Amino acid sequence: MLVPLSLVPFQDELLRYVTWYNEYRLHQSLTGYTPNEICDATRSARDAYRLETRTEPRNDKNHAVVERLQVERVTKLRLVVSQLDGRPHLPIVKLEQMGDPTARGGEVR
Repeated sequence: MLVPLSLVPFQDELLRYVTWYNEYRLHQSLTGYTPNEICDATRSARDAYRLETRTEPRNDKNHAVVERLQVERVTKLRLVVSQLDGRPHLPIVKLEQMGDPTARGGEVR
């Protein structure tokens, strides 16, 4: 990443980083949530609709979690990596169902 030396481009690049950090980057210390999800009390993508390849999704304690999730069973997923505003150092990672152009993608959490 190149750091701009003039003030306005530097501020612009810093704003992009802060946006990515708060909206897209998952935080281990926040148990997989983003800061915006915590601050705004919004529903995390990890708790929302998901595509599942396992026969029975389980949580950390090895208990089935199907009953509280909207789960669509699929066999093939595609990993889609994009970039915030074309910046390779600011990745946005999603999973999508292969072969379905209207598939609902879920952010990796």
